[in-house]
Amino acid sequence: MKDYIEHYITDNECMDYSSQSAFFRDIDDYRFRILKKLLHSRTEKRILDIGSGSGKMNLSDSSSLFSLDISQTNNESSSIKAEGDINRLPYKERSFTSIVISQVLEHIVNPESAIREMNRILMDGGTLYITVPYNEIIKKHLCVHCNKLTPENAHLHSFNEKNMTDMLSAGDFEIKRIIKFENKILFSMHFFSIFRKLPIDLINFIDIIIGNWYNKYNKILFIAEKRASGSVGRAHPSQG
Repeated sequence: MKDYIEHYITDNECMDYSSQSAFFRDIDDYRFRILKKLLHSRTEKRILDIGSGSGKMNLSDSSSLFSLDISQTNNESSSIKAEGDINRLPYKERSFTSIVISQVLEHIVNPESAIREMNRILMDGGTLYITVPYNEIIKKHLCVHCNKLTPENAHLHSFNEKNMTDMLSAGDFEIKRIIKFENKILFSMHFFSIFRKLPIDLINFIDIIIGNWYNKYNKILFIAEKRASGSVGRAHPSQG
């Protein structure tokens, strides 16, 4: 897939995020509310949002938020914006205290390479927040243009606790916490849309309680810390 960068740029620039259905906007909001709460509970003040899209990770406090995407056309946040490829991040080594990469790794041809590159720009002891689809069964459809099987939603990988733990460990990260969220029963009932105005702690609590009975989720969050001795990656000229 040599032209995947051009393909993603085109998709980003053509995508009208405002046309997304209210249901899926509410699903996205639930994910970002979880991430924002975790970030607000810490002292990190130099945060990078990789695959920023429309800029929903915009934070209301005084944190220095940087956003990177293959194209920044639709990013409406007040973050410090940059365009670039996750495999060659345009930042110096140890530039950030935290990195958020949400619903991105499943689209990357080589996620192991991306994790090593994120390690390079994180400070020692820095925190990586990753969300990915959980135990996804990737469906393929015949493309009408190339007559080849093409993965649905451009998802190239399926993730679970085992393969993500192995990948992060190989990238010199230590997992500190794993959170499964967006229970499939609640998802099918439109719970996250109907009760979107409830406090995030209450929504998350109900998500967990239902999970004790029906342990099937759409997404999973990994919080990992860069090992202080790590020196994975290589230097690139800085653009930010």
